[in-house]
Amino acid sequence: MVTGALGHIGSRLIRELADACPGAEIVMVDNLATQRYASLYDLPATGRYEFVEADIRLADLERLFDGADAVIHLAALTNTASGDRIAEQMEQVNVAGTERVARACVASGSALLFPSTTSVYGAPDGVVSEDCDPADLRPQSPYAAWKLQSEEFLRSLGQRDGLRFVI
Repeated sequence: MVTGALGHIGSRLIRELADACPGAEIVMVDNLATQRYASLYDLPATGRYEFVEADIRLADLERLFDGADAVIHLAALTNTASGDRIAEQMEQVNVAGTERVARACVASGSALLFPSTTSVYGAPDGVVSEDCDPADLRPQSPYAAWKLQSEEFLRSLGQRDGLRFVI
């Protein structure tokens, strides 16, 4: 299962997954906001594909994820355009949407892969480490701050409810 399957990263990943896991069933979930319909054409014959038009903020994710081995959660809004309304929508997708995805993974027993961003580290002076002191995390944008907030939520959900996840 890939949320945000037709976005910037997802549109490439759905092709790579088919080559890496021939015969795998790849369920692509996207709300079509990016209008990358062309990503649905000429998909590799090595994969079995299903497309579901859905918004992670509104869809019945528990039902959608039922039977999924894993969910790769890419659905996000990255545009840092100004405006309170746009920022509120971005936060709803990037934080509340991620929480909905994670809770549905717990309910369905699906593993979760959550790609974050190196932007959570700010402008580092050297090599960054995922094991760094939390005080060293200085998100560069609202998007990075929401990714970090989601990482923290996922860690707590994993400890409390047994969510199997990778960041």
